[in-house]
Amino acid sequence: MDKQILGVFGATGCNNFGDYGIWINDIRTFYNLNPNIKIKLFSYNIETTLFYIEKNLSDIAGELEIEVVDDITNLSKDKSFWENIWNETYSGKVSSLDSNFMKNLNSCDKIIFVGGGYLNNNWKYRNLIFMSIINCCKVLNKPVYFLANTIGPLDDEYRYKISRSLKFVKSIMIRDNSIFSEKVLLSMGYENIVKGPDDFMFVSKNNNTQIYSNNSNYVVIELMLWIRKAKKGVLYTINEIAKFSNYIIEHENKNIVLINFYKGDFDTDRFLNILYSSISNKDKVVIEKDISNIYRINDLYQKCDFSLSLRYHPLLIALGNKKPCLGIITDKDGYYYSKFGGAISNLDLDIDKYTMHIDDLTYETLLSKYNVINEDFKINESKYNQLYNVRINYIKEILK
Repeated sequence: MDKQILGVFGATGCNNFGDYGIWINDIRTFYNLNPNIKIKLFSYNIETTLFYIEKNLSDIAGELEIEVVDDITNLSKDKSFWENIWNETYSGKVSSLDSNFMKNLNSCDKIIFVGGGYLNNNWKYRNLIFMSIINCCKVLNKPVYFLANTIGPLDDEYRYKISRSLKFVKSIMIRDNSIFSEKVLLSMGYENIVKGPDDFMFVSKNNNTQIYSNNSNYVVIELMLWIRKAKKGVLYTINEIAKFSNYIIEHENKNIVLINFYKGDFDTDRFLNILYSSISNKDKVVIEKDISNIYRINDLYQKCDFSLSLRYHPLLIALGNKKPCLGIITDKDGYYYSKFGGAISNLDLDIDKYTMHIDDLTYETLLSKYNVINEDFKINESKYNQLYNVRINYIKEILK
């Protein structure tokens, strides 16, 4: 029996832990559920993608064939170019696209866009790339599925073309419950919606687990570039987080683990160093620099006492490991609120309790949130298991 070939698209090729963690976790999940598959992974940076495959999927390399091929992202960074490509592909013409890309796409039995947040204003002209790929799949008669995504916010600039192309997608799983994506999709006339968890909430069973060694209790603090959006300034905000860290060390006798979820984001590395320098007892602080293996980082969160983060995926991984957490929202257009809020409300937890806006961040508000969250934190096991089953059953249907 020939193996089914799955064409996989997503944020492949970047060094954002949440992005490569998603497609790594999804590929392993596909294999665990159906070993009789081949993966054709479309990427805009093949070298980087192969690096993370080696770091995370080497234990199944002899059993699962993963071919990494070029996608079409690097063809141009010009918006008008992609508007023309969208118009051509929507009308059924694909001659302007690279013939190798079309050949690889045509060799796939099904196309899967892994989880993430691909259709929103932040992606700008790249929204047209994703939609052009979907148009090509329609031309080639390839079924397209979306795993857990956040859709929106979307301005009218891209909404029309996205709404036209999405009608070629068989189903879309959204990860933010009823907060945001469902309304956006329904407003564009798309109704084949499945509500589920983020692709990275449940890390698949594997033989590549790497242990995070830390013999003490600790709190994980993640920073990212958007800390610069704080109205009171970066240094003020870091100083308040340092005061909070000092409290954790002095009053609870716990360590602090500092982490940056984006390899190569040197500005955030600098912010972490400033935070480290501002903490009194540096013997109780570690800056975690190796984020290449998702199972080791998952183990880090599995063993932590609390997670404080500006990015979404540290909070998501903490919740997946049933750990208390606080997400700091850094934007005001609803995107991060929907991401944080979706993960939190999916577990029937109170969004306002587990999030705060960066402009409200002080030592006092951090400590208050920390105490309130820890006072009665508990995961609803029934809801937790339900979310897991929704994800697995959805993927099983796709792999049939």
